Amino acid sequence: MSYDECSKQFILRNTKQISRSLDSIFNNSITIKTNESMNDIELRNRKINRSESCKNFLENKIETCNMAVEQYISLAEARNIIKNFDGTNNIELYEFLSSCNFAFRNIKDSNKKYLLDYIVNIKIQGQALSYIRYKNFDTFEELKLELEELYLEKKNSQYIQIQFNKCRQFSNENVKTYATRLEKLLVELIDETNRTTTDTVAHLHYRNLLTYQALIIFIEGLTDNLKLLVKSRNPTNLKEAISYAVSEETLSFRPQNRFKFTKYRNTNDQAKKCNNCNKFGHLSSECRNLPN
Repeated sequence: MSYDECSKQFILRNTKQISRSLDSIFNNSITIKTNESMNDIELRNRKINRSESCKNFLENKIETCNMAVEQYISLAEARNIIKNFDGTNNIELYEFLSSCNFAFRNIKDSNKKYLLDYIVNIKIQGQALSYIRYKNFDTFEELKLELEELYLEKKNSQYIQIQFNKCRQFSNENVKTYATRLEKLLVELIDETNRTTTDTVAHLHYRNLLTYQALIIFIEGLTDNLKLLVKSRNPTNLKEAISYAVSEETLSFRPQNRFKFTKYRNTNDQAKKCNNCNKFGHLSSECRNLPN
C-alpha cells in the first residue's frame, strides 16, 4: 500500500471519528439547551400560575365585598317587609317580631333609628299602640321586650298582679285608653287565677274581689283633678267610675266662653247719696236704715 493510500484511509477514519464526536457534542448541546428551555418554561408557567392565583384571589375578595355591600336592604324595602300588629292576636305578634328581626338584621345601622320610629308610629296599631304610645324606645330590643311582656303567655299571676296594682293614668293619656289598659290586666288576672283552681265558687269570689280592686285602682290612678271629681260622685262599680271620668274629662276640655258678661250698673245710681246713712247708690227715701 502506497503512502498516499495510507494517508487517505487515516484521514477518512479520523474524519469519521471527528464527525461522530461533533455529532455527540451537538446532541449534548441540544439536550442541555432543551433542558434549560424546559426549566425556563416551567419557571415561567409557575409565575403565570402564581399570577393567575393572585388574580383569582383578588377577584374573589372583590366579589365577596360587593356581595357584603349588596346584602343590605333599603329603608323602603324594610318598611314593606314588616307586618302590622294591633295586639288582638298573639300569633300575629310572632309574625310581626319575625319580620322586624329580619329587617333589622339586613338594614344598615344608620337606618335602624328611622325604621324603629316608623314601626312604633305606623306598624303598631290599635290596642297595642295604646299601651306603648307614651313610652320611649331607643332600640328595637327594648320594644320587643315590652311587647313580649305585654302579650306572651309566659306572664304568671304574680307579674300580672304587680302590673295591675301599679296601673296609673299617664299625664297625656285619655281616660278611655287608661281604662282599656286596666281592664285588659283585670281580664288577664281573672283568667290566670281561674287556671289555678276548678272551684266555681272560688272563681266567682276572685272575680268579685278583683273587680272591686280594679274600681279602687282606677280611681286612685286618675289624674288629681279627675280623681276628686269621680270620688265625689261615689261610683259603685268600675263601669260607672269610667263613665263618670269620661264625662268629667269631656266637660273639662269644653272650650270656655270667651265673652264674660258683667252686671250693668247705672252710673246715675252711683251718684245718689243718702242723707240718712251717708251712703251712695240710694236716696234717703229709699234707705233701709230709716228710724221707726
